[in-house]
Amino acid sequence: MLNPLLSGLALLTLAAGIHCQDLDSQVRGILGQTDSGAISVWDAGIQLAELDAQEDSLAKAIVAAGEAGSDRGRIAAAAGLRQLGDSDVFGKQILQLIRPLTDQGALDDRVAALTILTDSALFNRRLIPEIRKSLNAMVTDDLIEPRLRMVAAKGLWGMG
Repeated sequence: MLNPLLSGLALLTLAAGIHCQDLDSQVRGILGQTDSGAISVWDAGIQLAELDAQEDSLAKAIVAAGEAGSDRGRIAAAAGLRQLGDSDVFGKQILQLIRPLTDQGALDDRVAALTILTDSALFNRRLIPEIRKSLNAMVTDDLIEPRLRMVAAKGLWGMG
């Protein structure tokens, strides 16, 4: 006969694994809706932040799904982290998700990524100089799309 304590522990482990898989599939489902155009990346970010899960587990699931997803999925994941954390808690993960999109991709996706990047409240003091340098390079490059230059300029102005 099995020890009741071991049986209970096994059930808890199984339930935690199922919850983790369920959370991962929920996150991937929301990010997938952005690819189909069913919801905007901003609405997806709100939906991600509203999922019922512990903040750290949810953040890990969002980052993992965002890194494996499309450009729009990465932006939605960054928007979700933006909604989820207080101030600069997830700044490093947000930067990791959107950094590749600021240089290449569809114009609307690049503008959305830059919009998140220019929110200085999301990043700690160590990341701000690096972000400022990137934005300054965009503003001064005459070959950059004007919409991107304008978003970068507004972001620089906002950062001071």
